[in-house]
Amino acid sequence: MVGFGIVDGVGTWAYDASTDDTVLTWPTDADAESQTLIARKTRDIATAGDGLMLDANAQTPSTWRHLSSV
Repeated sequence: MVGFGIVDGVGTWAYDASTDDTVLTWPTDADAESQTLIARKTRDIATAGDGLMLDANAQTPSTWRHLSSV
């Protein structure tokens, strides 16, 4: 199960000419509130059916993004 949250755009992209690449700068706590809410909701869903919630992201962090033409 993947939980998506929407946070204000606080990150920045910058072009690094020395590597010919772009670099994303994103504050580590920018989506902390959203992460907390998602964790609470998913835990509530799992435990409502006597299930168990395992946080795979705690072992191997990942980022999911929507695909959009906007």
